[in-house]
Amino acid sequence: MNPKRPDSIRPPALRRSWLFVPGADPQALAAAESCGADVLIQELEDFTAPASRPEARRLAAETYQRWRAAGRIVAVRVNPLAGDGMADLEAAMAARPDVVMLPKVDRPAHVIELDAAVERLERRYGIPPGTTELAPNVESARGLNATQIIIGTSRRPAWRRAVQSGIGESIIAGSGNVDVLVVTHPHAGRGAARRTIGALTADR
Repeated sequence: MNPKRPDSIRPPALRRSWLFVPGADPQALAAAESCGADVLIQELEDFTAPASRPEARRLAAETYQRWRAAGRIVAVRVNPLAGDGMADLEAAMAARPDVVMLPKVDRPAHVIELDAAVERLERRYGIPPGTTELAPNVESARGLNATQIIIGTSRRPAWRRAVQSGIGESIIAGSGNVDVLVVTHPHAGRGAARRTIGALTADR
């Protein structure tokens, strides 16, 4: 079990800054712990070349331990699961991240697959099932249009308190305990996703 749960550091609604760090750059990973960001993300997708991903996976355990000791919330962004993402996830979950982010989510099946894979690895590594937070990244018009469906596909409880009142509350009431944090592009307009989450947007 993680010695510090993210809730004891900063609740989701107050996580003001999320820093993406190149996943295979030891100097950047070490420097990040003192930057002051609330959440540190080992970025295995855009910031890590395919040839460097094995090294990034190797660095995960030591990196997460240092970040957690520094009082940071530990996150990882893996690649799409149909590509390198499953290998990323296997290595990251052994190191017990607080949050797993998945890019290019545009349909409910992506979240369902991630949820199932994370729960399988939680059980393998002795992590209480359902305690790893999931953050699907919605980056396309198709994904944005399906946001209300996507947000209702995971039944993890941890993110329920992160969703602000309003449409998100209504979605949760109709779809059970949801812990999915949907990350939308800042130029996505005034769609449901932005009003629902209000917690995190990502420039691509």
